[in-house]
Amino acid sequence: MTLSEFKWIWYMEFGHRMWGRAIGAVFLIPAVYFWSRGMFTAAMKKRVLAFGALIAGQGLMGWYMVKSGLEDRFHGESDIPRVSQYRLAAHLSLAFILYTLFLWSGLDHLLPAESITIANKSIVQASRKFKMLAHSCKGLVFLTAVSGAFVAGLDAGLVYNSFPKMADKWDLGNYDSHAHHGSLSDVEEASLAA
Repeated sequence: MTLSEFKWIWYMEFGHRMWGRAIGAVFLIPAVYFWSRGMFTAAMKKRVLAFGALIAGQGLMGWYMVKSGLEDRFHGESDIPRVSQYRLAAHLSLAFILYTLFLWSGLDHLLPAESITIANKSIVQASRKFKMLAHSCKGLVFLTAVSGAFVAGLDAGLVYNSFPKMADKWDLGNYDSHAHHGSLSDVEEASLAA
């Protein structure tokens, strides 16, 4: 790795760390202010504590992930430091979970379920079906993204950069993360089109 390549990675990681700290501050400062003014209900206080713990956990997971790439075992000219693909997937998963929880909490606060009154049972049934489909699609997007973290963490996209064939073969003899990610994205696309 050249010095300019290292600098590129370092500046990207520095920006990512600063972005994470800014997210923590943007959450913590208003949370402390609103909590001290008594503006949270008991249920919202539990959410704020849980979200704060998850944000802190996300930061710790990011540190733990980066730590896995700081080992002194890359001495060859073609050796490139790598972070653990498992820790990368966990860090990405936590980000998706946090985003989903914040979106759910915000929508629940702005449009509480008990405030919606619908007399038409067919609309209620259709909305339940839509909700189930939306949760299923969200789960597929989550699984596809997490499997993509394994593809990125293993550089599988550089080795097999075509799908559904890999290395111009239909069967490689093993089921790797690249095939898993590609198959999931096809299922996700079909479910979103439904």
